[in-house]
Amino acid sequence: MVGDDMDKIKIGKTLKFIRMEFEYKQEYIAKMTGIPRSTYAHYEQDISEPTLNNLIKLANLYNCTIDDIVNDTVQTPRTKNVENVEKETSKKVST
Repeated sequence: MVGDDMDKIKIGKTLKFIRMEFEYKQEYIAKMTGIPRSTYAHYEQDISEPTLNNLIKLANLYNCTIDDIVNDTVQTPRTKNVENVEKETSKKVST
């Protein structure tokens, strides 16, 4: 069907980015979530989509929401650090 591919969510790039930001290996994610490493690798390659249950496991691991993963708005340790530095800098400048 023509519309089937359009209905799929493409989160592989997001999952890989998040994993790299947290400096996790796929094996670690498999161990912590119970998702087989090969299955997770297929998620990152957009070969298959995570089940709702697996999205919940990943969201818990990354301390975010499923919505954050799907919409690519996850706050990683690095992005949180950058935001905190920016807040501190703006406080110093405004005082």
